[in-house]
Amino acid sequence: MKGQVPSDLQKEVGVRYNVHNRISECRTMKKRMICLSLCMLCLFPAALVRAAGVRVDVFLLGGQSNMAGRGAVSELPDASVLSNENVMLYHSSSMNSGQPANQWTTLRPASSASGYFGPEIGFGNRIAELYPDRRIALIKHAVGGTDIGADWNPGAYPGDTSHFGPQYATFVQTVNSGIASLIAQGYDPVIRGMLWQQGERDARDSSYGPVYGRNLSHFIRRVRAQFNAPNMPFIYGQVLPVALSAYTYRDQVRQGQLDVDEDSGHVSATDGARFVPADDLPMNSDNLHVGAAGQMELGIRFAEATETVVVASAVDFNADGFVDAEDVGLMFDHWRQGDPAYDVAPPPFGDGIVDFQDLLVVSVHLFFEIPPVDLIAWWRFDETDGGIAYNTIGKFDGVLNGDPQWQPDDGVNGGALSFDGTDDYLRTPFVIAPALDSFSVFAWIKGGAPGQVILSQEGGANWLMADSTDGALRTDLKEAEVTGRNASPAGPPLISTTVITDGHWHRIGFVRDASDRILYVDGVEAARDTAAALESCEGGLTIGAGSALEPGSFFSGLIDDIRIHDKALSAEEIATLGQ
Repeated sequence: MKGQVPSDLQKEVGVRYNVHNRISECRTMKKRMICLSLCMLCLFPAALVRAAGVRVDVFLLGGQSNMAGRGAVSELPDASVLSNENVMLYHSSSMNSGQPANQWTTLRPASSASGYFGPEIGFGNRIAELYPDRRIALIKHAVGGTDIGADWNPGAYPGDTSHFGPQYATFVQTVNSGIASLIAQGYDPVIRGMLWQQGERDARDSSYGPVYGRNLSHFIRRVRAQFNAPNMPFIYGQVLPVALSAYTYRDQVRQGQLDVDEDSGHVSATDGARFVPADDLPMNSDNLHVGAAGQMELGIRFAEATETVVVASAVDFNADGFVDAEDVGLMFDHWRQGDPAYDVAPPPFGDGIVDFQDLLVVSVHLFFEIPPVDLIAWWRFDETDGGIAYNTIGKFDGVLNGDPQWQPDDGVNGGALSFDGTDDYLRTPFVIAPALDSFSVFAWIKGGAPGQVILSQEGGANWLMADSTDGALRTDLKEAEVTGRNASPAGPPLISTTVITDGHWHRIGFVRDASDRILYVDGVEAARDTAAALESCEGGLTIGAGSALEPGSFFSGLIDDIRIHDKALSAEEIATLGQ
């Protein structure tokens, strides 16, 4: 019977979940090369032998100077560790390896200057030692003195290239070209993880240092979406072990790093993110950059941390956004089989059989909700106090103005936020431009009055509001004015006939689907028309008031669960939002 607990599971309940022992057992049973491979090795480096369809496990490396590497090659007692023909390496033009940039080579120092190396050496050697039968490939881009707030800004969604920071843009280009090159050579590349060493520059900036944790959480989610790698563990190292005077926001950056770890319990905790301690690593004389011995150890710690992380989406086997009994049942359907889709433990590659270790990983993530990759902002309003409404999936937190009141038990889903209709509102940073071809925004509301606004954009339009005539749902996101020979005025608002100010809870929404504008109330299409490019704006969002904070636009009532997606949701997807 499908989903039935296997009879032999009872015998395994008492087995201790010991990842390292299982890895050791696996290593003793595996062979490194078959005879044909040995013949090929006589002619070519192992990492560059072309083999159609051969799986390649790819790890991404990014960050600033301590990822680029300031470990001096001359300080290593054993120079043999500086190369490994069983590990592939691809790097951007910012790195100097002695080999051409943007071409695959074998593992060697790749830093911003000749004679230095970063964590790629310790990581590459250790991961190859742990998994000698895997084909490992590293893709690296790092630049010293760069911050995550601007230089590595990943935008709000994969296509948000106008807001990409220069280093993030180069990183994306480097990764994409490296992956494409592997595919062209006949390999089957899979991104298995990312290593990140960065934060020093943000610790010198009053805008980025205090929100480092929020920016890092957002960055992790964006990288996974960018490369369609939702199961990718993200492993990052501690920065600034020494308190240097120029790094004013050191404590905030370091606390932000702790907060992002998946086990921190903080609002910034990010599934599949693992913090690697590094305060004890030997430093160079500047007390800022990790020395040669420290870089080797940092790389080793990164490699060993890959054995501790399984992202929840990896065990959402039916891809419904929840880890639940259905996923457990699917695992039982594959019990004692070797299906890699269900063989998730021990991480990062499994052990060739679906068994008790895999079941334990599922149990750790049981009842975990997995936000879809197209969800770029989600304010749940489940806080109980404080002046911040947190975006559940990263940055774009809202700041309370006036005196909105938290209502922990009065929302549709948990809590809600109460607005007085006089001067209460929230303000967020810029999230998304309405000129985007496709996007969706939804919110739960209760109360309000004609003319009041639920969501608007500073310096732009009112996205969701109650029409001033009768309280029907309306949007002022409209076709932009055209000037010149083919001049035309701005388009009209889109107004439904469905009243939303009747004192009942309503799920309201706007969907931009190519040239269509669509309003929804309670999962039902309420109005639709066509409009060319909408008026663009890059202001922050205002929740609970009009775009200019005009009198009469302040909302009076409850608002809950606002979500913004970077795509046009289907009718089926919209129906699930109310569940």
